Amino acid sequence: MPGKCSGGRHTFLTAYGFDGELLAFINDFITGRSQKVVLPNGHSPFMSVLSGVQQGSVLGPLLFLLFIRDITDLLRAFQLNALLMT
Repeated sequence: MPGKCSGGRHTFLTAYGFDGELLAFINDFITGRSQKVVLPNGHSPFMSVLSGVQQGSVLGPLLFLLFIRDITDLLRAFQLNALLMT
């Protein structure tokens, strides 16, 4: 399988049924990226991007929705439910 997922991301994605080539595709899409800042008088060196997805992608909002899907359960587990209701 091309591109190996880190433990947390792999567990998260496989919990939603992602596996095989699709899991490898998503992993490759969100890892190994770099960016730089360009200004009128120069630019920064390329730096690794360690989180997030590319702007303008269709996959980004989908991954975000999957990520926050269980957030209320997590908040309840930490007894923060009262904060949600106010």
